[in-house]
Amino acid sequence: MIIHQMQRRAMVRARESGEIFCLIQDVDGSIAIFPENEVIARGRNCVDAIVWSTAFAEDALIDPVLRA
Repeated sequence: MIIHQMQRRAMVRARESGEIFCLIQDVDGSIAIFPENEVIARGRNCVDAIVWSTAFAEDALIDPVLRA
């Protein structure tokens, strides 16, 4: 599933940089990874398009494979 792959990438980036990353769903359904500060800079439409964030990733809800 694309979301799990993107979550894994976002979590790796977050661990490496210490930044928060978000998965954003575009109007065409595609998913992209952006740093939180870039999402905020892009404005409300981008913020409203967040489907997942490393900031709100609760350990109990994350597939253990993603944390490995």
